[in-house]
Amino acid sequence: MNVSTDAFDLTAGLLYFDHKVVTAGFDNTLNTQILLAVNGQMTAAAGTPFVLPANPRFLRTRVHTISKAAFVQPEIHLNKQLDVIGGIRVTQDRKGGFESVPIPAAIPAGTPIIAPIHYKSTEISVMAGVNYRPTEDVLTYAKYSTGYISGGQLATIAYQPEKAKSIEGGVKADLFGRRVRTNLALFHVKYTGIQFTTSGSLTGVPAALLFSQAVIASADAKAYGFEWENTIVPADGLTLTANIGYTHFKFDQSTLFPGFAFQSAPGRYQEFQRPKWTGNLAAQYESGEVMKGGHAVFRVDGNFRSKIVMTSDSTVGAGSYGVIDPAILAAATTPFQWVVNARAGLADMDVAGGKASVSVWGRNIFNNRHIVQYTGLDFTGGPNPAAPNGAQTGAVGSAIYERARTFGVDVTFEF
Repeated sequence: MNVSTDAFDLTAGLLYFDHKVVTAGFDNTLNTQILLAVNGQMTAAAGTPFVLPANPRFLRTRVHTISKAAFVQPEIHLNKQLDVIGGIRVTQDRKGGFESVPIPAAIPAGTPIIAPIHYKSTEISVMAGVNYRPTEDVLTYAKYSTGYISGGQLATIAYQPEKAKSIEGGVKADLFGRRVRTNLALFHVKYTGIQFTTSGSLTGVPAALLFSQAVIASADAKAYGFEWENTIVPADGLTLTANIGYTHFKFDQSTLFPGFAFQSAPGRYQEFQRPKWTGNLAAQYESGEVMKGGHAVFRVDGNFRSKIVMTSDSTVGAGSYGVIDPAILAAATTPFQWVVNARAGLADMDVAGGKASVSVWGRNIFNNRHIVQYTGLDFTGGPNPAAPNGAQTGAVGSAIYERARTFGVDVTFEF
């Protein structure tokens, strides 16, 4: 429902979400560890016929999610320059079902082993803010808001909602006859129970060991920073953009999920996949008519980000034995980098009663080959008394790399 008057605008509504999922990957396979050796029928008995997916203990994981919400958001116009905004949303989430549990061969064949899923929560999210326009082309604002991500259960581990409380303020302006648009936002966010998807073997929870995927309410954290976006049109047809963002993010080590605290060693669960600096630069030129009603388009853009550690745990060993391994840390870190793309072509040409476009392009034209994801999979050996602090030796990890430099030609025809 939307109501608009000279004195206020009002938005209100109801939301209903009903979702049923039956899943476990391939038919008759469990959510089991990706590196687990399977000796026929999910047993370790030598000589057992390898018949997969005929697992007598298998039941498909089933989850039924129902989410209901009601919200209202009024915006009161105190005068032509000043608006006050408020909002509230009440959400009820309910999840039920079960997940199949991989069980050793000691359990009699044919025995279904399940972990029931029962989750119910009611959450209230609020927002309050103020907008002030000192001139027609400049808007300043400030707001406070809360939000959350629903909890649940995976790999027999129940996880609570991830919550956030944020304060944001900024300015949006169109300047110099609308040839310059600049938006600046400053923010501070406090997170509770940040959800993190990981392998069951890395949770430190014995019941989750064989699961390939688990969701953990990992830790509380705080973040602050800014985002500054700029679009400039210095001449007709030419558009320049320059955006930059800074985020300082820090975990509260005292709130760390117990299994992670043990796996990572005390105080060594590190911030990951969160670059402090990000941004992009771009230039695009669109000409007047060149041929057959079409125009030329040229674009170059580059995206950058500062150094990133891609894993939360670069230690070997666990608990008091854990030490940071420089080799793991180096392998899981990507340096400050740029990814640059370019495109040139002719667009919207009149051909055979339709519109045709042709362009050549290149992605990652300087062939950046740094990693974009790293996942620790396993630590081999055991505590090594000869190593400092009894550290383990040997580690296995997987990495995904930036897509290699590619070039291509696009031809499109609209009729």
